[in-house]
Amino acid sequence: MNKDNILFKIADYKRKEVDFIKQRQPLSILERETVSSKPPSFSKALFSRSQLDKNKIAIIAEVKRASPSKGVIALNFDPLQLALTYQQSGAAAISVLTDAFFFWGDPLHLRRIANKVSIPILRKDFIIDPYQILEARMLGASAVLLIAAILSTEQLKEYLQITAQRGMDALVEIHCQEELDKALEADAQIIGINNRDLTNFEVKLETGIRLIKQIPSHKKVVAESGLKTKSDLGSFFDVGCANFLIGTSLITAGAAGDMAGVQEKLHSLLSVS
Repeated sequence: MNKDNILFKIADYKRKEVDFIKQRQPLSILERETVSSKPPSFSKALFSRSQLDKNKIAIIAEVKRASPSKGVIALNFDPLQLALTYQQSGAAAISVLTDAFFFWGDPLHLRRIANKVSIPILRKDFIIDPYQILEARMLGASAVLLIAAILSTEQLKEYLQITAQRGMDALVEIHCQEELDKALEADAQIIGINNRDLTNFEVKLETGIRLIKQIPSHKKVVAESGLKTKSDLGSFFDVGCANFLIGTSLITAGAAGDMAGVQEKLHSLLSVS
């Protein structure tokens, strides 16, 4: 695996960032501040492959301002307004980018959103330390993203155990067969297939479609990246995936802060049948 790709550069930066944050707020303090109320279930918001119904898909709508591949996506960015629009428009859950350096996100975006919405929230970041999982719980997240490419099998097992102990779920993201094997060995229950090759940012939907066929039917599967049209979603549904994480195509539909455009786009995708 190419250790020079952007994913590993981000992970290296994240380790330094987390070490700095832990000095300011040690784990012992974070554990005392972790909220006791259980967040809504992320897993229950998704469909299993045995529940497929062409009139029922689940969209995890993403709140993000920028990305390394696209640059700034939302010029007039109001994370709370965007999240509320998603909820009102039928999203099953919300994904919130909290990475600041590469995605212009902020953990406080997640906290603000969690205080106002009732649907589950996924913390999307580069989790390389258990500290970040506890932080996500404190912020109000129902689930965290775990990227198989930057974690060992033993780390995946450990982090999955920690999320379960905290009443949370984990979306384990894969990009290839090797990472899928790792996720299955760690007994991940929710597997996200990222159609984007993070070594060159190319999106190949056929990669995701091929990998879905290798996933046991009792696992929940989420398709991620490059999903723009009803046809894109239909291609994945046909091979057993009814859960989709969508960000850029929703956000760009609301150019200049037009939430009506976001709402219309989300409605059109939800009517995938």
